[in-house]
Amino acid sequence: MKKILLIASHPAGGNIIATVGQALAIGNKVEVVVLGHEFSVPILKETGTPFKTIGDFGIPSIWLHLLLLVVNFLCRFFPKLEYYSQKIVNSYVSVKSIQALLGRINPDLIVLGTTAQDGKLVNTLEYSITLAARSRGIPTIAVMDTWMEGSEAKLFTDIRTGLPLDVLPDIVAVIDQRQHDAMIKEGFPAERLKITGQPYFDSLVEESKSFTESQRQQIRQAIGLDCQTLILFSANAFSLARSEKGYCDLDVLKIMASVLPQLDGVGMAVKLHMRTPDGDKAEISQFIKQAGVNMKLVDGIHPRLLSLAADLTIVEFSTLGNEAVYMRRPTMSFQPGLLGDDLLFVSNHDIIPLGHDAKTCTNLLVGAVKLEFRQALLRQSAGFTTDDQATNRVVELAYSLLKD
Repeated sequence: MKKILLIASHPAGGNIIATVGQALAIGNKVEVVVLGHEFSVPILKETGTPFKTIGDFGIPSIWLHLLLLVVNFLCRFFPKLEYYSQKIVNSYVSVKSIQALLGRINPDLIVLGTTAQDGKLVNTLEYSITLAARSRGIPTIAVMDTWMEGSEAKLFTDIRTGLPLDVLPDIVAVIDQRQHDAMIKEGFPAERLKITGQPYFDSLVEESKSFTESQRQQIRQAIGLDCQTLILFSANAFSLARSEKGYCDLDVLKIMASVLPQLDGVGMAVKLHMRTPDGDKAEISQFIKQAGVNMKLVDGIHPRLLSLAADLTIVEFSTLGNEAVYMRRPTMSFQPGLLGDDLLFVSNHDIIPLGHDAKTCTNLLVGAVKLEFRQALLRQSAGFTTDDQATNRVVELAYSLLKD
């Protein structure tokens, strides 16, 4: 029996490998190994997907793992030690370590998520998997989780080499013709691109239709805000990138906090991205406590469920913006002071409104309290749909790449 390894390190990639892995397991046609790492692990647990981690295969050594735990603990008191923590993490997912991992798993095909190099973490799992698989002659499929508005190449280019697309898998499964054409313009070889759709999106429409009023009330009760109109703010603009993007989560929260007292019966649930730096978390938490408005940090509830329970979803450039629209939820994007391109597909293409400065954000927030305004948002986004066949296409693509 052929063996397919599915692997990801980010939440969006976790959703994809969970969806595709469960579909591949049907019928026992192939052996499926799902490998979670870092931010994909909570997603795999939540979806009930059987998975393993790098450590389950004895990579890296137990001593290195223990050393990382000790250093991470000490980083709480001595932040300068973070440099050494990053060095240890890099060794977890170096090409050499991943080659050893593949030697133990011995897959016939690898399906992986996508990621970009972030700060000091120059060794990313997805990059090392691609290079290690290439050295062992194992075919790879990377599945795009969102539109990058013409910036897809950075997901497959190692900043250490500067060589365009030097970590390009054998096949990239893209979402639609628009993304395909944008990637061709960036220099991707056409034969490496296959239009499949985004597997995780397949389930969103059905989940929205089956979401009950009882579920809605349970989630709102768990949030614990006293309000008639619930707004969800899903944050993902970290302060370290403020000079690049022109804003960060706290900038958006300050605008919202200044408006909330004017809005009767309105509460705001704030959901931070799981990769939010600890410093940002502490600063945001302190701000919300001192702001004295009907706003609350929420943890332990999936952003998708929060969006389904809320009357309005506000994002910056989070992929939840795309998902909320698929689920037919009123949605807006706030990116005050935006520098460069808007990377969120639904706002970039006028499917939802974009607050590009404080005044526009304020006006949109005040307007969206009205039911008629939110209904207008749904009419504006009505054409954004999925055919629910992306998972099947990715599964068939995987079968087609398995060697005889």
